Amino acid sequence: MLHRIENEKIILEVSSIGATITKFIDKKTGTDIVLGFDDEADYTPSKSPYFGTTVARNANRIGESKFELNGVTYNLVPNNGPNNLHSNGGTCFKEFNLVSKTNTSLEFDINMLDGEDGFPGNLKLTVIYELIDNKLKLTYKGLADKDTIFNVTNHSYFNLNGGISDVRDHEVLIYTDKVALNDSNGMASDKVINVNGTSFDFTTLRKVGPNFDLKHDNLASGGIDHNYVFENMDFKKLITVKNNSLSLTVSSDLPGVQVYTACTIGDIKGKSDYHSYYGIAIEPQFYPNGINYSGILKPIIKADNCVIHTIEYLLED
Repeated sequence: MLHRIENEKIILEVSSIGATITKFIDKKTGTDIVLGFDDEADYTPSKSPYFGTTVARNANRIGESKFELNGVTYNLVPNNGPNNLHSNGGTCFKEFNLVSKTNTSLEFDINMLDGEDGFPGNLKLTVIYELIDNKLKLTYKGLADKDTIFNVTNHSYFNLNGGISDVRDHEVLIYTDKVALNDSNGMASDKVINVNGTSFDFTTLRKVGPNFDLKHDNLASGGIDHNYVFENMDFKKLITVKNNSLSLTVSSDLPGVQVYTACTIGDIKGKSDYHSYYGIAIEPQFYPNGINYSGILKPIIKADNCVIHTIEYLLED
C-alpha cells in the first residue's frame, strides 16, 4: 500500500513494501528527485535495483558471506559473487506494518526472526519518515534479543533532473577526502586512500562526468560504487548533489556513505526510461564488510539495547 504525506515544500510517497520511498517531490519545481516505478507491483527483486528500499539487517556486502560474532560463525547466502549483498534481500521487498500516520509523518515497523537470512536474534526495526520544512528526516530504531548486526540504510537513487537524463552533469561535493578501494569482487577492501587528484575527488563541488575521465583503475565499470569513509558517529554532512535548480544535502550519524552512480543498472522502464548513470544512489551506512575488518567501527547491536540512527535529506531550490 502507498502512503502519501506532504508539507509546504515536499511531497513524499512511501510503499509499505520495503518501507520504500517511491516519490520525493519538490513542490516548487514539481520535480520528483528519486528513481522508481509508477506501479507499486514493480518493486520486486527481479525488476528493481533496490530503488528507495529500506535495507536491513545489513546494507552492502559481507565478505565470503560469513562473519563471526561472540565466537560463533554465521554463514549467509552468497548472492554477489562469493559475498552476501544487502542481506540477500533482507527487508527490501518485505511488507512493513504501518504503525502511525500524520499529515507529515509515517512510522513503520517489521520483525525479523532469529536465524532469518542467517543472522542471529529476533530484531525489531522501526522506520520513521518526517517532513520538517524542506527536509526529510529518517529515523531507524533497532531492538534485538541477541547481539546481532544492525546496519540499515535507505537505497534511493537521486536524479535532480527528474529521472529524464543522466546525472553526469550533476555537481557533487563529498565531505571527506577518504575512500575505500574495492577488491576484484566489487566489495570495499580495508585499503583506504586519499582522494586528492583521483576520479574519487569531490572535496570541492565538481561535475560527475569529467571526474570519470581521470580513469582511475578502481572505478566500478566506468563509474563509482564506493564507500566514502568518515568512521565517526557524529551527525555530519556526507554529500551534496546539485543541478541548475535544486540542491540535495544528505547528513547522517552513520560512519560512511556508499555512493553509486548507477553505472551498471542498464535499461529499466520506470517512471521514465532509465539507463546507466541515470541516478546517484546515496547510502549512509557502516563500512562494508566492517564486521570482518579490524580497526573499523562494528555494526553490532547489543541485546536489549535500543540503537537509533538518523539520515536527513535537505532539499533546496
